[in-house]
Amino acid sequence: VSPEPRGAKKVSIMDLDTSTLFNRPDTLLGVCQGLADDLGINALWLRLPLAGGILFNPYAAIGTYFGLGLLVLASRLLFPVKSAVSAPEAANKVRSRGPMEVTEQDQHQVELSRAA
Repeated sequence: VSPEPRGAKKVSIMDLDTSTLFNRPDTLLGVCQGLADDLGINALWLRLPLAGGILFNPYAAIGTYFGLGLLVLASRLLFPVKSAVSAPEAANKVRSRGPMEVTEQDQHQVELSRAA
């Protein structure tokens, strides 16, 4: 096994996947992740009570899950999340700004990122 290059960042499947919340391979409908994104918390804090609820009353837990799924779907349709700017659009924006001034702080941040 060859060692990773120094400074190489490990990329998870979540970093590579740009599909919608409902089509991601690492979620089941994305209900807990969608609610967590909306509430600004870690999805694990929603998945744990769901798992506990499935142990005690599976019908109520699964019904609640699908009910919340409809709520997440409605929120995504009514208030869509703006997608990131594509690479060609970003390049055009950078070119239209003209030459950029690099400060000492910017150079220091680049040196720190290379050292990490």
